[in-house]
Amino acid sequence: MTAGIRPGEKASDYQRLTIRLPEDVRDELEALSDAVRLPQWRVIVDAIRAYAGSGPTTADAVRRDVRKRLCAAKEGGA
Repeated sequence: MTAGIRPGEKASDYQRLTIRLPEDVRDELEALSDAVRLPQWRVIVDAIRAYAGSGPTTADAVRRDVRKRLCAAKEGGA
């Protein structure tokens, strides 16, 4: 069971959403999820809230970590 955002909630009870992303954006999502050690759905929730002005913003250290992971992935996949 994966915990939801609020106490007593389960992520499995949330509605499912399917989206199409360009490959580079999907890579960024995966790198950010790894960098902050959160599931991708939680990264998306936080991103939406930050965009709307009601959530956390990404720290510079996390941005650097994401860029580093993306560069490593590109070098490994090239």
